[in-house]
Amino acid sequence: MFDKMYIGETIVAGEGSDAIGDFYLRGTRDGLNVGFKKQYYNAENQGENDWLQYEGTLDLEGNNIAGQWLSIHDGVKRVYTLNGVSYE
Repeated sequence: MFDKMYIGETIVAGEGSDAIGDFYLRGTRDGLNVGFKKQYYNAENQGENDWLQYEGTLDLEGNNIAGQWLSIHDGVKRVYTLNGVSYE
């Protein structure tokens, strides 16, 4: 859940918490295109170069984002499998 999220003309920022822990968001906006990094504070097994990357598009009203999450481990996109389904 995002407790706070701000999407400005050129930046994205926010914070929140979920089952893993507390996290922050940092990213950019270019027109309707939005990208941001989600990184946890003091999460187990997360290094400085591990995060979730979101790439999406805002609707014309600027209220909703549609896109996808990418898992980054040691600075490289990671693909993993859960219940027979591959995820990036």
